Amino acid sequence: EKQYVFPPAENLKSALIPRYIVTMPTDPVSKQDYLYEVGPNFESFTIRAALQNPEPGTTGYLCNQVECKTY
Repeated sequence: EKQYVFPPAENLKSALIPRYIVTMPTDPVSKQDYLYEVGPNFESFTIRAALQNPEPGTTGYLCNQVECKTY
């Protein structure tokens, strides 16, 4: 069984930059950070991005430690 440890939201940028990425991607329209949430024991995460013109019944796109999908 895999064991994950994801950083809390307030430490996300310092955990990734510059070791894994140079800059944090942001929403191209709003320029805001994507919504990042981490589970209570830091064993799971979700990052969400709102879509500009989503299909009916869809708001955006999300990824977690298991999959990526529309929501």
